[in-house]
Order: sequence, then structure tokens, then C-alpha cells
Amino acid sequence: MANLLTLKILNGYTRPVFSLGGDITCLVDTGADTPVWTQGSDTLNDMYAAKRVAGKKFLLSGFGKEPEIVDVYNVSDVELKGLDGEKIVFKNLTVACTSRPSMVAYLILPATAFSHTNYTIRNVGVDTPV
Repeated sequence: MANLLTLKILNGYTRPVFSLGGDITCLVDTGADTPVWTQGSDTLNDMYAAKRVAGKKFLLSGFGKEPEIVDVYNVSDVELKGLDGEKIVFKNLTVACTSRPSMVAYLILPATAFSHTNYTIRNVGVDTPV
């Protein structure tokens, strides 16, 4: 049996950005291949009590700057909460962590995170994209 999870896409963005609760925003990026936390390790630890993965680094590129080597963190229980109470919970999500406070969202979630999911982004013919 399939469940339907409807997320409200936030107004004012040109890409699919939604809230994870509070001030935490999340962008679904079809061009990304790994989750990236963009607000630095202090904010990541404050929001999720993340654990740094010792001895692991990630070569992060694609942000318009030179590639950088960044720390890797394990984050438990990242929840995508739907409008009707449905949710997807990512357990033990591994993220690359950088400090780019001007990025569009706190968390960039690659579309590959939904590789076993059918999803549609509706932004034509509706008042607010979903």
C-alpha cells in the first residue's frame, strides 16, 4: 500500500525548498549526489546533535567555488513532515558539512534520497507549489 506525503514548498524560492521545522530549510536538488549541511558544524550540532565521523572527509564541489574538503557527520532522525501528518524519517543520514550561510537552504537533500519513491513537484495551476 502506498502513502501520500505532501510537503508545502515555501514561497519566494525558485527551487523546491520546504521547511523541516523552525528555521531549518531543505532543498531537493536533482543535481546533487550527497546530502550537504550548509550552515556549519555548530548549527548542525545544535539542531540535530550530529556526530562527526572520525577519519572521514568529503570532497565537496559544485557550489561555484573551488572544491573543498569537508567533514562528514551522521545525523539521526531527519523528518520530512507532510501536511496531513504523514512523514518520512531518514535514520542515520550521512551529510557533508560546510559553512556557506548564503546558501538557499540549510540542508541540500539530493533527489537520489528518493530513489525508491515516486514524487511529483506541482507548481503549475496551484496557488502554492507542493
